[in-house]
Amino acid sequence: MLEAVKDEFNKRSEEIDTLYSHIIELDGETNERLRESSVGLISILASSLCLMLYNQVESTAFSCVESIYDSVHERRISFNRLVPGFKKKILNDCKQSYHSVESLMLSFHNNDISEVIARTSLKLEKVFSGNVDARKLREVLGYYHLAVSGPSPLNQGAELLNLKIARNSLAHGSASFEKYGRSLTVSDLDDLRNNIREYMSHVISLTECYLEAEAYLDPSNAA
Repeated sequence: MLEAVKDEFNKRSEEIDTLYSHIIELDGETNERLRESSVGLISILASSLCLMLYNQVESTAFSCVESIYDSVHERRISFNRLVPGFKKKILNDCKQSYHSVESLMLSFHNNDISEVIARTSLKLEKVFSGNVDARKLREVLGYYHLAVSGPSPLNQGAELLNLKIARNSLAHGSASFEKYGRSLTVSDLDDLRNNIREYMSHVISLTECYLEAEAYLDPSNAA
């Protein structure tokens, strides 16, 4: 379960590690003149690494949400059997995503509405919209009755907020890559890389356990 999510996560981790290795190599240049000429490039690469980390966070968060809907759809779970928060999320999303009852009905393709409405309501581009941090993850996954905790007392996802701020600053142009990257040390990047990886790996594990337990089902409406 979630093998595709894990594979994509690991692939992105390898790409991040490759860039980090290049930053380490440039930062450790023994020739002082060469290192001085690389300072601007190191800063740009540091900012790029932050963007790659944020993209990994958002991609993984998307995939975990999508896997919940996929599981409900594949098991043909009736809307009536879902936990209340999930039901409310589905109805709110349908209200926001479809301009008319007719367009919503067309999306069902003559299938049983109670079994396909969850998958129909999902619009991944609207789930996070460049806004993923630990609080947002807890909020969104909480709709489905999936409780998100930190992997350890020392890692409660604080870095996700800093990463989101970095991503927005770089994406919206309020900070240049070179300027933002100057504020980061190699040690900062290493801590960020490791903590983000630990946190999001934990979120994947929590989602896997949630799906195995079918925790999206309302116990009071068990069939």
